[in-house]
Amino acid sequence: MNNLWFKVWAADLMLDRKINELEFHELGMLLKIWCLICRQTCITFEPKNIAKQIGCEWKIFKKAWPKLEEFLDKTEHGYVSKRMQKELSDQDAVSPTKSYAGKVSGEARRAKRDAKKAISVQSERTEIEQKIEQKHEQNGNKKGTLSESESESYKSIGGKPPMTPFSEFSNENSHTSPDGDAQPQKRKGKAQRERKPREPEWAKAHKPEVLDATRRIIGIWPTRNKGDTQPNGEPVPNIRAPALATNLAAIHQKGGSLAICEAIAQRAVAEWKSGSWIKAPQHYFGDKGPWKDYYKAHVTNAALTKENTQNGIPAKQDA
Repeated sequence: MNNLWFKVWAADLMLDRKINELEFHELGMLLKIWCLICRQTCITFEPKNIAKQIGCEWKIFKKAWPKLEEFLDKTEHGYVSKRMQKELSDQDAVSPTKSYAGKVSGEARRAKRDAKKAISVQSERTEIEQKIEQKHEQNGNKKGTLSESESESYKSIGGKPPMTPFSEFSNENSHTSPDGDAQPQKRKGKAQRERKPREPEWAKAHKPEVLDATRRIIGIWPTRNKGDTQPNGEPVPNIRAPALATNLAAIHQKGGSLAICEAIAQRAVAEWKSGSWIKAPQHYFGDKGPWKDYYKAHVTNAALTKENTQNGIPAKQDA
């Protein structure tokens, strides 16, 4: 047994003649011995070991031991306290009863609170219904429809507005089931119909034109989700949209054309379809990516085409 606490009666501790004959340091030793018995049920016969366990010097403990031994009961296994054993046994017998009584009492209090709450809600709902009826009588409302404020009143007390004579068969608020029964149907609001997908957090740092170019490049680029592979059969590299957007934003900030970047992406994908290897787009348009050479070639070809057009030279047609 390893108990956490034991009873100490104030009257016994203050008025007992034998305890009052103890010195204060001897009373402290006795309390520590009782703590040992509470935790171990039984302690050793050897006074030296007892002194060591309570942290007292043997010379001091040796003088007090004859007085302290009078408060202990000697058994074949060691020193015990019969009174403490009785108190702990009674405590173990009473604890389950108290626990069950506390549980029953708690459930009763909870049921009482729930009953009061239900009565309160019903009372408020009845009061609102009476006010609605009075208002309808005053306004001559024969259809029995509810205003927006009346519906909100029902919602405030956790209830639903009652069905009106026309709401069940209204074309706007119901639909017909396969069995032919009219069932309520919620209409989608304008905001819900026009709701757009939320942009990821990384997209907030980029301009719309950069995001549009990023989406279009990713849309044409080979991906693992589609089962695309390299010439040797290995999967193509993974695409990281945030890194691609960052690289395109850097190109755009330095004066580069996003339209040309998209044209270069189309050329890279065409070469991959012809049997070439392909990098992930974030690496393709990175600082050490091959896009720079293609960009220069594209600009040069565009300039030559423009010059030839001005000089009346027809552009070359692809074979």
